[in-house]
Amino acid sequence: MTGITRLRLAISSRRTAVEGLQTTVDAFLRRHGLGDEARRRVEVAVGEAVGNAIVHGHREDPRKQVRLAVELDGRQLLVRVHDDGAGFDGPRGADPRSSERRLEPGGRGFLLMRQSMDEVHHRPRPGGGTTVTMRAFLSAGDIVSTSTNGRGGSRAVACSGPAR
Repeated sequence: MTGITRLRLAISSRRTAVEGLQTTVDAFLRRHGLGDEARRRVEVAVGEAVGNAIVHGHREDPRKQVRLAVELDGRQLLVRVHDDGAGFDGPRGADPRSSERRLEPGGRGFLLMRQSMDEVHHRPRPGGGTTVTMRAFLSAGDIVSTSTNGRGGSRAVACSGPAR
C-alpha cells in the first residue's frame, strides 16, 4: 500500500442504507489489502458513526445526506463522517458500562468507536453539523495483500438504501 487511496461516499439518512455503505467500505478495504480483523474493526466504527449521524444528527430525514471519506496512507487509515444536523457536544452522562446504565438502550456508540479505532474525535462543523474523525494505525498483521498498482487513487460513490 503506497500513496494515498481515497473512497468518498454519500448516503441518504436512512438506517437501511448503513449496511450497503459498510459493504462498500469493506470491499474497498479488502481490495487494498486489509485483513479480516482490521476490516471488522472499521465496520463497527463506521456503522456506529454513520448510524449516529442518521439518527441523532439528521433525525432520519432521508432528504439529508451523511458523507463519509476513507483514506489509506501507508500504515494509516483515516475515516471522516459528516452530518448537517444541529451539532453534537460529545458523549454525555455516565459510562454506558456502569451498573445503572447497563440495561439502558443507546449510549454505546462512542465507546464502540473508541474500542475499534486508535483515535476518535468529533467537532462541530461551521454552519452546523458534526464531523467525526477516526484513525487506525495499521500494523503489518492488518495488511494481508495489496491488489493496487501502488499509484493510489480516488473513488466517489453515492449509495442509497432501499426505501422504507
